[in-house]
Amino acid sequence: MRLAGKVAIITGSAGGMGKLAAELFASEGASVVVTDIAEKEGEETARAIRDTGGISIFVKANVAIEDEVERRNAGRVRDPVAERCHSPAWWQPVRPRHLLHKIR
Repeated sequence: MRLAGKVAIITGSAGGMGKLAAELFASEGASVVVTDIAEKEGEETARAIRDTGGISIFVKANVAIEDEVERRNAGRVRDPVAERCHSPAWWQPVRPRHLLHKIR
């Protein structure tokens, strides 16, 4: 288990690719914080991870709102990549269509 003892905060993990990432990280031993605006689906993702023996919680948050991220994070994330991705200078110009364009 490559991620044993690590905590992964995965945004947009109530469904789609985020959900798959959450499940993959959990299967590699990470404790997963499922974060999304879709409460029901986020709770289901966290529950599914726990049902397979993983450690997971759900936190409802919208990463497009800086104050919400700061309030949820409370200074705990110290990863430079995560901090850059959660800063308004990086996030505000990004729209889902841009993300999808980069994936294709």
